[in-house]
Formats: sequence, C-alpha cells, structure tokens
Amino acid sequence: MLMGISTMVTHRLIARRTFRPILLKCVTKLNKPAMRFFLLILSFLTALLNCGCSTNFPSQVDDTGRLHVTQLEITRQFNGKIGDLLGDGQIATVNYECRGFGCGPTEDGKYRVEFELTPGGPHEPSTKFQLFFVFPRLPAGQVLVTNTVARIIDAWFFRSDRNWANDIFIVKNDQGQIIEHGGKRMTGRVAIKWNSDRDFVIGADLALPEDISTWVRGEFVGSTKTKLNPILYEWPAILLFQESK
Repeated sequence: MLMGISTMVTHRLIARRTFRPILLKCVTKLNKPAMRFFLLILSFLTALLNCGCSTNFPSQVDDTGRLHVTQLEITRQFNGKIGDLLGDGQIATVNYECRGFGCGPTEDGKYRVEFELTPGGPHEPSTKFQLFFVFPRLPAGQVLVTNTVARIIDAWFFRSDRNWANDIFIVKNDQGQIIEHGGKRMTGRVAIKWNSDRDFVIGADLALPEDISTWVRGEFVGSTKTKLNPILYEWPAILLFQESK
C-alpha cells in the first residue's frame, strides 16, 4: 500500500512540467532499493509539507497544523577567560554555551541575569559556579557601560552547593543570605546591551577584590539562529533503517 501511495505521489509530481525533467533524469538512474527509498522519502515529505501532520510537540506545527520546516535555536554562550574558576589557580579559556541560564525581575525593580559557568562533564558536579548581573531595566538597543563602584550594576559570583537556589536571594536582594551561601561581589567594568533573553551582549572585566586570582574577562552573548526541523531528517533515517532490515 505504501509503495502504491508513493508511486501515485511521484506520478503527480512528474506530471508537472517544472519537476518532470529533473525527476525523470534522477529516478531513471536509481536501482531498485534506491528507488524504493526515494519514493518513501518523497511521499513522506509531500505528506508533511502539503497535508500537515499530527504531532505530540505543538511547537513543531503552525496554527493550520502544517509542519514548521525550520526552528529557532537559542544559545547563551560565554566567550573569554576565567581565572581560578575551580580554585586550582588555573586559567580556563571558555567558548561554550552556558550550562545554566536564568533571568527575570528583582523585588526592588531591577533585572537579574544568571549564567552558570560550571564546566561540562560526564558527571554532575557537587559545586556550581554562577555569575549574576543585576542592573536597571534597559530600553531595547541601549548600551550601559559602567564600573561596579558606581553601584548601577551588581555582579555576584557564587561557588556553592548545587542544591542551593541562589537566584532566590538575588531576587530578594538579601545580601546576608547571598554571602552566607557563597556569593561574593565582583568589581570591575561591565557593558550591557539587553534586548531580550535571546538577544543580548554583556561584556565583563571583573575580579574578586579580596582574591584577585579569581576573575572573569569576556562576553556573554544571547543569540537566535534558524535551523532545519530535526523531524525532517530523523524520520527519513528511521524509514531507511526499517527498509534495511
């Protein structure tokens, strides 16, 4: 039945003058197994793009039920260097997506952004490393450049137990709890351009005043890029696997 449907779809496309020369040239050169796989993929893509599909993931389809061919991928990455991150005196060059990210308003009307700088690995570390920025709300496109001494921006660095919810203390601006749970205020220069949680740049040149061997220099970047919906190449791969059995 599947082969019959595939053949019907192929014939309908070949009947169109736009596709006839290309399809005839390609199809006539395929051997039998390749022809079967070609027909499976062609019918699969035609059904998805022209007929819509049902899915357990609503974000993959639009309001009409048609599949999104592309998806937006959001990344929050740090590019720079960190001194003595693990307390071992080493300087780490970092160019990877932050392990954790969070943002939102604080109780005193400001805005906080959280980046987890804990290095990746096969095991969940017991200690987490976080850097929080607390700053005034900014209009889209505005750039704020300042020194932490001016107290317009606060930067808090945490080496703490993984189970502690440090963002709660930042939101409440509870400096007693912040310090008790391993938070230390960093000093230096910060530049922020904040449009949204997926479109921002934060440049930092910071250090712990009581321990200058611990420092952070670089930029945090939030960006969005378009990529193909994985369903377009994952499902054909499954079909190919089934055909090869």
